[in-house]
Amino acid sequence: MSTVSVILPVHGSRTEIDRAILSVVSQSFPDWTLAIPAFQTSSEVDFILKKWSRYDKRINVLYTDEPGIPAALNLAIFAFPNSKYIARLDSDDIMLPNRLLRQFRYLESHPKCVIVGGQRILLGENDQVLFNKTWYSLFDFQLRSKLNIDSPFAHPAVMIRGDALERVGGYRREFQSSEDLDLWFRLLEIGSGHNLKSRVVAYRTQKAEKRESRNNENIEPWKHIPLLCSILRGLGIQEDLDGIQVDPRNWCERMIQVMRNTSKSTFLVNHLINRVSQDLNLEGKKPDFTQTHRFIRQKVVWRLVFPLLILRHKSDRIFWNVVSRELGVEGS
Repeated sequence: MSTVSVILPVHGSRTEIDRAILSVVSQSFPDWTLAIPAFQTSSEVDFILKKWSRYDKRINVLYTDEPGIPAALNLAIFAFPNSKYIARLDSDDIMLPNRLLRQFRYLESHPKCVIVGGQRILLGENDQVLFNKTWYSLFDFQLRSKLNIDSPFAHPAVMIRGDALERVGGYRREFQSSEDLDLWFRLLEIGSGHNLKSRVVAYRTQKAEKRESRNNENIEPWKHIPLLCSILRGLGIQEDLDGIQVDPRNWCERMIQVMRNTSKSTFLVNHLINRVSQDLNLEGKKPDFTQTHRFIRQKVVWRLVFPLLILRHKSDRIFWNVVSRELGVEGS
């Protein structure tokens, strides 16, 4: 079994997969297996897949009739359960030549890190390189501070420890619109994350524009559901995912009410769920701005104290004791 399994799902008539596969075959790191879950692919794509699978025995095509990205990804993950690391790539993206080697070396030298990503190059319609204003934060504390705002990783740029992915249960099929963000929350509950400062993938701008349009129109609740699920787990409340796909907005309102009724809720939890409630225009309690001074103190802890402690090489325990005292929770 190879050290790294690369998962490259394909659907429909995405002929760009030819270049995506070529970028994997051209990697400087040789110990990899490529798993391609294929759903309702065209005859042209089937020809490309058969050509590559005959050319390199490390390439495996897995045809499936089950729709959805989470189902396709899980099919590939559990088809190679002994892989030490799992890397992601989309069918219209391109791996840069040293990506697997760089991420492999980082995870080997940082055993507490369960997921590592990297920066991306944006490609235009004619494959011209565009100016990229998006920069993914590097360090674990920065990634965590952005989790409740946006995805801190580029999904096609991540490499994940196989045992960590198995421990959290892989992708959850209920999260068709935010399967990546839900996975980041669960992975960072059991380990740390990091982004390399080097570019590891070339990313199509058409996909970025499509995702932005989809976020604005249809899946506003899905941007908040992974956060709410993480809060539920932190409070020790069972996640009830019934009806989440039928009416995600109603599910958010129901779970917010459950969290407000628990005695375990803290100021920070109340602030987060009140903000979600406002973003979704749900009826409910407004944020308690009488505690604004305490919220500002928390911001100071996250934005100023933590970087200073890192620069002075203080231990994690000292930092978490400071944070715990400010948030009014028990330290680890």
